Amino acid sequence: MAIANEQELFSTITTAFPPVRKALVIAPHPDDEVFGCGGTLSLLRGSGCMVTIIIVTNGALGGDSADGKLIEIRADESRAAAKLLGLDAPVFWGLPDRGVSYGEVLIDRLIKIILETDADLVFLPSPSDWHPDHQAIAFAGAEAIRRLGGLRQAAFYEVTDPLPSPNLIHDISAAEALKHQAMRCFPSQLQEQPYDSRISGINNFRALHLGAQVKSAEAFSLLSAADLDQGLPILLDGPLATRRNFGFAATGGDMPLVSVIIRSMDRPTLIEALDSLALQTYSNIEVVLVNAKGSDHQKIDQWRGRFPVLMMGAGERIPRSRAANMGLDAAHGEYLMLLDDDDWIEADHIQKLVAAIRQHPEFKVAYTGVKCVDERKNLLANKFDTPFDAVQLVAGNFIPIHAVLFTRGLLELGCRLDESLDLYEDWDFWIQLSRHGDFLKVDGLSAVYRITQQTGFGVNTDPVVAEPAALVLYKKWLARLGGRQITSLMQAVRHNPIKDSQISGLNQAVAERDARISGLHQVMAERDAQIAGLRQAVAERDAQIAGYGETIQKTYRSRSWRLTRPLRFLERLLGGWLRNNG
Repeated sequence: MAIANEQELFSTITTAFPPVRKALVIAPHPDDEVFGCGGTLSLLRGSGCMVTIIIVTNGALGGDSADGKLIEIRADESRAAAKLLGLDAPVFWGLPDRGVSYGEVLIDRLIKIILETDADLVFLPSPSDWHPDHQAIAFAGAEAIRRLGGLRQAAFYEVTDPLPSPNLIHDISAAEALKHQAMRCFPSQLQEQPYDSRISGINNFRALHLGAQVKSAEAFSLLSAADLDQGLPILLDGPLATRRNFGFAATGGDMPLVSVIIRSMDRPTLIEALDSLALQTYSNIEVVLVNAKGSDHQKIDQWRGRFPVLMMGAGERIPRSRAANMGLDAAHGEYLMLLDDDDWIEADHIQKLVAAIRQHPEFKVAYTGVKCVDERKNLLANKFDTPFDAVQLVAGNFIPIHAVLFTRGLLELGCRLDESLDLYEDWDFWIQLSRHGDFLKVDGLSAVYRITQQTGFGVNTDPVVAEPAALVLYKKWLARLGGRQITSLMQAVRHNPIKDSQISGLNQAVAERDARISGLHQVMAERDAQIAGLRQAVAERDAQIAGYGETIQKTYRSRSWRLTRPLRFLERLLGGWLRNNG
């Protein structure tokens, strides 16, 4: 395959924003809104776009604040810069500088301001900026837009560090001088270092690929809500590993530790599973990764974002049930969950499960609904969102493994994965847990289950293998059920939603087949009608031919034909003579 040249690579980068009615700018500190995207904001405002600026922190750590006036000084500087650019004065949230926490509180506040301003484009700091406030706001803003969905887009701008792979480079030559003047409105920062000339240098560099006529440009990563729903590599690469070195690692406080156990076969999707943990809004998590593959498993960093990763396992292949038990034994968390290395969870998954189970301490297990995708992450119609029923659970598993959060106390009661099982070990484990109480069903679909040809959970499993495995479970648990439970189980089997879904699918397939057969019958009927029409035409033609033959025979038998016979003979003789003597 030929290597793309620079023109082909640049063809993937756009140079203009889509039509924007209302823009919302989220700036971590006073000046970020100007340094990062001031030229673009001025041009958008000039084209009629409404622009709202939110400055999240008070900027108190941005210089000498011995007299306590720096906060107000920096606010005044931002107001002056906005006026110069033709923008409304910013709104100041006043959070502590370097004190922004990524989590549900910040995400909820960003969702509210996005809805309040009805913004269709939200400017957010780049997640590749090293400052912890920038990263926290980038993650929270991305998650807010992902949850809101629709046609909203996020434009990540660069301030202190270049974006690794911008997809939009915007010509701001017409606003270059104005932006430079606006940057001069921040003397409190310019005395720290010459930000204006250095930011101008970045803008000049970004103009490199736009041609000699462009003097200055700002770079962005423009992503839709749908893009963010697929996961964002730029949010998950190097900067995540450095966040804990810049004061961003969260402390657990009174938040109980959650241990997530991953039994890894080192599939390519493992990194996506780990990335989904890095983006969790719950801030006290440990990852226990059990190497079930063996000696050739890839090396995994000791941190995934702000969360530690404990990798364990000898250099040998480990069966699934044993690997899960090893992970559970090594986990320190008050709450536990299992995550396969080909699935992932959405950013609020652990947060909402912990909140639900803490609000209802009478439950030891909580689970939520699960959406399904194919190998390319395309959303499927399938979903797992069945209300809890312990007897129904014996009839068939309806809870994917990463949907569930359970308390450590259940392990102390003797619950373990049955290491004699090679299939349906999670189903058996849920039945064990259900013997100690019902599960709390939490509304929503916040886990994602990837259905492929190699999927577990009984999906796409070879019936030759699945049926004996299910029989082992039935024999194990039926003996422990009472008479009423067995009666209920028989009713559950008859009304099993999984079975009903399968029957519904078969009925649909039969209906589609019948529709195709009906269509074929219609085609055949039309063909038969055409054949009948052709036969009728042939019959009519034969009748005409027969009529012509009868006419000819009548002519031959007529008196006139007999009387003119000598003339016809003489005509033939004369014709021959003329041809020979002509």
